[in-house]
Amino acid sequence: MPKPRNDPSLPSLAALAAPLRAMRKRRGLTQAELAERTGRAQTHISAIERGSYDLRASTLMTIAAALGCEVMLVSKEQAAELRRGIGSSGQKVTPRTILDEVFVPEPEDDDGN
Repeated sequence: MPKPRNDPSLPSLAALAAPLRAMRKRRGLTQAELAERTGRAQTHISAIERGSYDLRASTLMTIAAALGCEVMLVSKEQAAELRRGIGSSGQKVTPRTILDEVFVPEPEDDDGN
C-alpha cells in the first residue's frame, strides 16, 4: 500500500530548495526573472527556495528547463559514492561515471517492458 503524501519518512522535494536557489543565482537570474520564465509567481519561486513548498514533479521539470538543467534519478548509493568520490569497489567516481550508469539502457523483457 502506498504511503500517504505527508509521511515524514518520505524524502521531501523541499530538500531541493538550496540547490535550486544556487543554480538560479549561478545563472544570474532573479526570482522574478525565473518566475517569468516558468509562468509562476515570484512568491511561488520564493516559497520553493525557502523549502516551504513541496513542489510537484512537473513544477520541478519546468524550473529545471528554465535554468537549463535536467532532472534525473540516481540511487542513494550512487549519490553517496559521488559525494565520497570513491565507489564501492574502490574506484574513483565522477559525475561522468554516474551519468554513464544512469543512461545505460536496460534490456527489455519478453513483454517489451
